[in-house]
Amino acid sequence: MSNADKTKVMIFSNDKEQLCKLPKILNVEIVKIQMVTAYTYLVIVIDQNLSFKIPLLVVSSSISIIMACMYHKKSYLCSSAK
Repeated sequence: MSNADKTKVMIFSNDKEQLCKLPKILNVEIVKIQMVTAYTYLVIVIDQNLSFKIPLLVVSSSISIIMACMYHKKSYLCSSAK
């Protein structure tokens, strides 16, 4: 299995008791795969409740970068756009 160290397992269920009983590591053939309750993919955190959360720090840093770029490019804008 290629990239086995990057492979994770997440099971979606409303039954919290059953989820607690599951093993934290699954063995598939000779590869151990870690079970997770949340996973970050492209800055979005996906959890077992299927709530897609974007961390506030990521959003604020993205806005800061955009604002800085706009500030440095304002000299190229016409006066009505400023």
